Amino acid sequence: RLYCGNNQLTEIEVVKNFKFIEILLLSNNQLKDLEHILGILSKLTFLEQLELDGNPVAEEPKYRLRIIQKMPKLKILDRHAITVQEKAKAQKMEAAKLASGKKNNGEAPKKKIMVSEAFSQGERDLYLEVERIKKKREEAKRKKEEEELRATMPRTYVGMPETQLITSLRAQAKTNYTNILTDAEVYDVEEMFRARDKKGTGTIAAEEFKAFVKSLIQDEGNMGKTPKLKTDTEIENFWKLTKGDSEEEKKEVTWAQIAKAINKIEWEMVDSAELKKRVDKFYAEANKQLLLDHKEEAMKFATLAVHLAGTRDRSKAVEVEKKR
Repeated sequence: RLYCGNNQLTEIEVVKNFKFIEILLLSNNQLKDLEHILGILSKLTFLEQLELDGNPVAEEPKYRLRIIQKMPKLKILDRHAITVQEKAKAQKMEAAKLASGKKNNGEAPKKKIMVSEAFSQGERDLYLEVERIKKKREEAKRKKEEEELRATMPRTYVGMPETQLITSLRAQAKTNYTNILTDAEVYDVEEMFRARDKKGTGTIAAEEFKAFVKSLIQDEGNMGKTPKLKTDTEIENFWKLTKGDSEEEKKEVTWAQIAKAINKIEWEMVDSAELKKRVDKFYAEANKQLLLDHKEEAMKFATLAVHLAGTRDRSKAVEVEKKR
């Protein structure tokens, strides 16, 4: 599994090294040229779940059918189950493409009659209405099949759509969106919290909270983004922010309280030069693990490298903006 959404990626050549990958999430990047992307992805013969929405490739003609045609083993695309009808359409599209490539045996090509020439205005309106009804029925059927499939499948991480709060904050911040965490980054912070919750109680004590926040400041989780908390007083204020007035006396804090307050403090991007060092280091380690045939370890380091490469591109943009 490889999760690389929201990273401003423009290339995915690195995924060719992971031939046994089953889930690949690439939403909200800058991937272009669907034929080129499919040339890479079609080699991943074990891939069952793919996300490419939010990329320029998703705007290309017959985007979904072209992917289904090139990747027949795919089961879920952009969080929607692939239906039998879609597979049939993809096969017909391929058959039509092959047929159009054959020679005409010397016969003059037949002139195509446009719909506007073949039917009256009333007939055209009726035709369009029938098409609208047909599409509406197909959409309803597709949603029903998707719900049935989800009910039978084990729950897996399929990307983290942003909450209304984050969407609202992004709209307000506009180009200065680097001062908050995305839902995916909040998920990374939660993983760090769970690692410190040794007893599995869902809480950490005040001293452990301070150590937890300092690990975020030092970017031990390799998010490429750190909280703007420079002093012990600022950390103490963050503690109070998580507690609220009614629970200030309690000496423990829950993840739910931290999650509620996490975007009420400011965040900042790690310096792009520092991020480049980490990216190079993780790629080198991934290649080393591949040579040792340690595929899981290689995947772990490659995921970190890809994530930080995207963060580095955003950090560069912020640094350029600050210099203006």
